[in-house]
Amino acid sequence: MGDLEWLVYMMSEDTGCCVNVYRSREEKTVVVAFRGTCELKDLITDGSVLQTTWREGDEERKDTEYVHKGFRDSLQSVSERLKGIMFDATGGEVEEWNCIVTGHSLGGALANMCVRDIGENGLDQTVGLPVREREGGVIGKFVGSLLGQKPGKKEKKARRFKKLSMYTYGAPRVGNEDFCKKFDSLLEDCYTIDGVVRRKIDCAWRVVNGRDVVARLPRTIEAAVFGRIGYDHCGKTALVSPMEVEEKLWLEGVSDGKLCPVRDGVVLTSPLGKGNVLGDVWGVVEEGTGKGEVKGMEKVRGIVDGVTGRIGEVKSLLELASVVGIDSKYAEREVAMLESIVNGEGLMHHLEGEYFVALGRLEGRLGRVIERKDDEKEEDVEEGEEESEFDNQNV
Repeated sequence: MGDLEWLVYMMSEDTGCCVNVYRSREEKTVVVAFRGTCELKDLITDGSVLQTTWREGDEERKDTEYVHKGFRDSLQSVSERLKGIMFDATGGEVEEWNCIVTGHSLGGALANMCVRDIGENGLDQTVGLPVREREGGVIGKFVGSLLGQKPGKKEKKARRFKKLSMYTYGAPRVGNEDFCKKFDSLLEDCYTIDGVVRRKIDCAWRVVNGRDVVARLPRTIEAAVFGRIGYDHCGKTALVSPMEVEEKLWLEGVSDGKLCPVRDGVVLTSPLGKGNVLGDVWGVVEEGTGKGEVKGMEKVRGIVDGVTGRIGEVKSLLELASVVGIDSKYAEREVAMLESIVNGEGLMHHLEGEYFVALGRLEGRLGRVIERKDDEKEEDVEEGEEESEFDNQNV
């Protein structure tokens, strides 16, 4: 997009939400880029883990969609105006234009919600985020009939982009499992326009750099005061590994079929499940009793020997976790995340500059980010290294 032009910079004084809008006339593409965390208001937005309903006014039910309250309030502060700018950027020809929504950190979370809204409801510049429709009741319907209004609401035709794509970097989780399931379903849901079948969301990639801890937060928690607060990921993960790891890029649904490294997966398992300490012991007992070889004190002795032998193999908290039914793989990821926080990797890998470098490496470039004064010369580059086009960037 050689002709990419900057159109608008928006900021909400109330929430601190910031977004840039760009446009390429040649490619007929609108780019919406949300800014990440950089001031006190953003930290307040990030810090909350409390949730609210995705659709304002929804009742609390088992399948209700919940999202991070701070993120939703932030996007709501600019949503209606932003949609108007996006509409104007296309000259009103929305169906002929593509849209890319992106952002880093907090900006990625806002991009996630923005794409969910537009993907589901289309680009309606007259409203903000979704609100539950309220019926007028008996009196309202009676008054409406006197005014000649027909019962029922005429559904407005959604204006949709030709292609709607999302690319986020280091984005935290934004909603519960129900919210994420609905988001992912929009990647499969199709509509037809002028005889052409299109997906409501063309693609949604969530780029995570190495051990970036922010991309693994907020966690699902159980609290006596707040109850269960659940969070999950939307879209697919593109894990950009650190330089020392042989596999530099892992793509969810494309690479091997293992569990996404940045998802929680199954937290709790049965303590008697296969592979857990008590499960293995119970298996020994069941096998013995099934063959009728263990009776009375022999049965007790068999259990004790089994427990003693298996416990003797427990060499870490990761194995002990299985005793109380915590999935060992989950515990492994939690320990790794804690280690990354302690040694600084978790926050270092989250910085924009680190994403800049990691993505450069994927293209075979050196991609070192250094600070260089204007009077410094190219001899500053270490011997044996080629200077990349990234080296002149100050981050």
